[in-house]
Amino acid sequence: MITLRQIEIFKKYSGDIDHLYRIGSANEKSNFSDNDWSLIASFVQDLELVKKGLAAESFIKNLDLQLKQNLESEAILEKLKTITQKKFLATDNKK
Repeated sequence: MITLRQIEIFKKYSGDIDHLYRIGSANEKSNFSDNDWSLIASFVQDLELVKKGLAAESFIKNLDLQLKQNLESEAILEKLKTITQKKFLATDNKK
């Protein structure tokens, strides 16, 4: 299960796992299994596709199911959405 604490750490290191392992605390590192970080990154990417209107209905339904199965609470989904919104803002400013 993905927890709110994991999302906060992911956000703190801007999704860069190397950054976490270089300068993160032992406590922060201990919050993640091998799969957790990549699962969060995948959800962020998938939510961006949905936000941009690039996802098929079947993809959206599958994503919704995966989110429900892997997120500890609905609040975590809202945190994930804020990560994607900030990424869009950073991308938009580069144009």
